Amino acid sequence: MKKIKIIKTEKVETLKKVYDVSVKGVYHYLLENNVISHNTGGGYIATKEASGGLGAMFSASMIPFLSKAQLKEGESKTGIIVTSKLKKSRFTVPLDVKFHISFAAGMNRFVGLEDFVSWEVCGIQRGKIETKKDFDKMKPQPSTFHEFDFFNEEVDVKTGEVTSKVEKLVFIPGESGRWCIKHLGKSIVAGQFFTDVVFTKDVLVSLDEKVIKPTFRLPDLSNNDEIANQLFEENGEEEQESEK
Repeated sequence: MKKIKIIKTEKVETLKKVYDVSVKGVYHYLLENNVISHNTGGGYIATKEASGGLGAMFSASMIPFLSKAQLKEGESKTGIIVTSKLKKSRFTVPLDVKFHISFAAGMNRFVGLEDFVSWEVCGIQRGKIETKKDFDKMKPQPSTFHEFDFFNEEVDVKTGEVTSKVEKLVFIPGESGRWCIKHLGKSIVAGQFFTDVVFTKDVLVSLDEKVIKPTFRLPDLSNNDEIANQLFEENGEEEQESEK
């Protein structure tokens, strides 16, 4: 079969109408140039589909499928865990996202962020925090640790004067430990974690810019020259090999 080559690439500045061709009852077929094509609607793999026909599937920019599981405390059902799976997405990388809805308190907007936190990004991670004095006494000392200064403000009850004291602390990462919070200078239990005391505005901004946006952002395809040049080079190499 004759190999297909890219003749040219053209940068489109305005929107153009495109067409999606499908053949009823057939999910793959040969085109005139011997290229095997298939219906984008699928049909050869069993999947969950949205009701209302394929029109909504093709025209929509984002289609999330939601499923739920029980949220329990002991034997008592206290809410639901919702998993969002993107069937289609034109704006983000289609990664699964989970969130909790409590029957008593509603949805906690911080649940799910635990998958993105780290000490380097926002100063939040599992482990333990020791004073520098106690850390220096450890034998053997952990191979991985992070020293930091915590500015602790104290208020004199009688005078109202605020004094600031610097504590030398050390964070030691560990999966089985409690949640350590750098801006609080201490570790907390899981029940205190999903609050605005932990996820302050500074923490949320740092997470958004350094982790969440890079994780969910689609690659920039505004300049396709590099991709086209790479394809041309690959096609040229294939031709040289075939001539040999």
